[in-house]
Amino acid sequence: MTDEKEQVEVVEQQESGTETAANLPAEAENVVSREEYDELLQELEEANGTAEDLKNKWLRAVADLQNAKKRYERERSEWIRMANESLILKLLPILDDFEMAFANLPSETDEHEETWLEGFRLIYKKLAALLESEGLKVVPAEGEAFDHNLHEAVSYEPAEGFSEGEIIAELRKGYMLGDKVIRPTLVRVAQ
Repeated sequence: MTDEKEQVEVVEQQESGTETAANLPAEAENVVSREEYDELLQELEEANGTAEDLKNKWLRAVADLQNAKKRYERERSEWIRMANESLILKLLPILDDFEMAFANLPSETDEHEETWLEGFRLIYKKLAALLESEGLKVVPAEGEAFDHNLHEAVSYEPAEGFSEGEIIAELRKGYMLGDKVIRPTLVRVAQ
């Protein structure tokens, strides 16, 4: 029983690193030779080195995975933004058509026609509100200074009451989606 107890103590001392081959008790030599102990110690050091190397590789792999997830989310957001922009650009001519129709209404309408018109105004307002909720904003134009980033000049012409470079009239609304101009405003500019 005492031999087993001494062997357990030797093993515990080896695990804790308090004993070296040079100061092993004489009784321990019967259990493990100095050469075997040195070999085991060397194997342990190699295993610790391998474990550290694998841990570092694992940490790099985790970091790579996290970076890949972030990159995927950025790309996914960009795809969604581009798809929204494409759809909104296709809907803008419909807004233009509504506005043109409302601008060219006959001056006199009967009660029946007025009911229909009110229905179309509501449809227009719903569509405009939907696009606005997606980040669509009208580019300001009339009375503003011409900005080639926001406006597209159709003509430059002399105009009384307007300073040079001031927008005289808006021919077609321009729109921004977030901070990006997706369609410049068509304008006439004072010269």
